[in-house]
Amino acid sequence: QGVLFASTPDGLYQSDDHGGSWQAIVPGSAGCVTQMTFAAEGRGWAGMNADGALLRTRNGGRSWERLSAPFGVLPLVALLALSSSLIAATYDERRRAVCIWRSEDDGERWVRGADTFTPWPVVATCPSPPVVTVGSVVAVQQPDRAWHRTAVGETGIRRVVGNGTVLFALAGDGLWHSEDHGVSWFRDDMDLPPAQVADIALEGASLYALLAGGRLWSRQIQGGH
Repeated sequence: QGVLFASTPDGLYQSDDHGGSWQAIVPGSAGCVTQMTFAAEGRGWAGMNADGALLRTRNGGRSWERLSAPFGVLPLVALLALSSSLIAATYDERRRAVCIWRSEDDGERWVRGADTFTPWPVVATCPSPPVVTVGSVVAVQQPDRAWHRTAVGETGIRRVVGNGTVLFALAGDGLWHSEDHGVSWFRDDMDLPPAQVADIALEGASLYALLAGGRLWSRQIQGGH
């Protein structure tokens, strides 16, 4: 809603003038977070700081409260707010295992799911439609709220972006595209050199790619808003 947040080792900062000025809202190591997600009505969560705690806001990020550390010593690699629940993911590098956690009470209590073993330490998420990836498997929540899982590529997913209609996944082996809510995927590198794509973003009908050397590429796509 027009507010920017930035986290540094010195704290969590907020800007409401398009980055012109910044104000520390959680100073010090308590505001150094790795993940952040927002839901409706100004509710948001961030984690994890130096002691593994989660932060929660109910007013769009103007103030934050501290929740207890729910995941032990495991690093938090994903945090996603759904309409009525929260999903988090931790990665155990020693065991090469991703664990998905779920909370139904705004982050107060968490239920741990089963471990999934993968050497890929990145868990990518997308809010619209809801997506969670583990290794090369992409799970997309369908309109009936069921989750559909599909293997995409042969390595792992680095980033997933969507606009509610189409999805793009940046994998270790290239760019993948879905036009049916993540049920099926096809390789679509958009004439880009896959090894040079550092990140992707999707805004409406515009797909953006950050390339090696700081170059920015964009293209209009079909199926956008």
